[in-house]
Amino acid sequence: MRFLSRALGGASIFLVSLVLLLIGGAPYLGCVPGLAALPGLSCATDRSDGGSTGPSERVFVVDTGAVEMATVAPEIVAYGEIASGRSLALRAAAAGRLVGISDRFRSGELVTEGEQLFLIDPADATDREADAVAALAEAQAELNEARLAATLAEDEYRAAVEQRRLRAAALERRRGLEARGFTTAEELENAKLSLADAERAVISRDQARASATRRSAQAEQQLTRAEIALSEAARNLSDTEFAAPYSGILQDVDATLGRLVSVNEELGLLIDPRRMEATFRVSDADFAKLLDAEGRLTRLEADVALELGSRTVRVPAVLDRISASADAAQGGRRIYARLRQGVETVLRPGDFVSIRIREPEIEQVAVVPATAVSSDDRVLVVGPNNRLIEVAVEIVRRQGERVIVRGITAGEQFVLKRSPGLGEGVKVRTPQEGGAGSTGRKPQLAEGDRAGSAQ
Repeated sequence: MRFLSRALGGASIFLVSLVLLLIGGAPYLGCVPGLAALPGLSCATDRSDGGSTGPSERVFVVDTGAVEMATVAPEIVAYGEIASGRSLALRAAAAGRLVGISDRFRSGELVTEGEQLFLIDPADATDREADAVAALAEAQAELNEARLAATLAEDEYRAAVEQRRLRAAALERRRGLEARGFTTAEELENAKLSLADAERAVISRDQARASATRRSAQAEQQLTRAEIALSEAARNLSDTEFAAPYSGILQDVDATLGRLVSVNEELGLLIDPRRMEATFRVSDADFAKLLDAEGRLTRLEADVALELGSRTVRVPAVLDRISASADAAQGGRRIYARLRQGVETVLRPGDFVSIRIREPEIEQVAVVPATAVSSDDRVLVVGPNNRLIEVAVEIVRRQGERVIVRGITAGEQFVLKRSPGLGEGVKVRTPQEGGAGSTGRKPQLAEGDRAGSAQ
């Protein structure tokens, strides 16, 4: 009985399998030679219209966008750091003890122009200035006295010259009288002696006048030296206090009350936030785009951005100058951009920033995704009968995930993203015809590219 039950079970399974096989393969039995003539059987691949029995053409569904011509301002993106364009080492101009320090004289503090930062004990400088004032007064008095003596010596010299003239005239009269016999030889001799005395008096007064003139000149020199000494003393006194020459930010401040400082000792650093600049390096290809027809750096506008977590601080800048030397190891060129900002800013020297340089606008170009351009600079365009055509384009700029091109016509539909199965002559389904997977998206322009765009 057990054998019989097993045999019946196996036979049942075989019959069920055979029935299922016949049901599933019935549409294809007509394709077997010799069975196609049986009634009710036909080949499943036969077409009722008598057409070809080969495989049908595959139609790809692709995302396309319409070409839009626009006026675009390309951007060069670089990375660099903030540097100080003007800084001043705060040094003690005089030696002494610090007797006054401003409450704002500390690192990171913003000070204004003319604000007093520290004071060195002015006692010694004040005493030296007082001595210089007294020496100047003495020199002035000496000069006045020398000028008066010179005036008197000049008067005495003129009197001696006049006396000599009178003695000479008297001698001439005596000689005339002697010729007529009205005078004696003794009187004539006395007249000659008087003239000789007058000559000696003139020489003596002339020497006295020269001495008085020399004394006056020396007194003037002494007065000049006294004035210089007073000016130096006043400058030394003013050096005991230090005021900020311009508004800026303090850094590396090292000063305490009562500390003895020496001449030229550095007490801090003053950075001018209005003269900060961004320094960065660009490749040779990008550097060539920043030059004008004469090979000089173009003063292009730039945007400097500092990333602070979820917040970005942006500061406008303008290209200022090129580094004085090139680095063959790193290549490219180092450029400095002057920031346009006020005194109160969060940017500090050493901050790592990104720089976006806006190039001059380019007219009548199209912006397409980088995925739409092949390695040999070709774009797939939807042609007649929805078949793809490869169009060679001119790459004007590459902007990250976007490419600025010329060589395609406005209004043409192009494939947004190439794939290995797409190529010349392939039939596609465009977004206008619908179909799964089509989005009909258009290439997006950045905000800077939308300005001045023309269809």
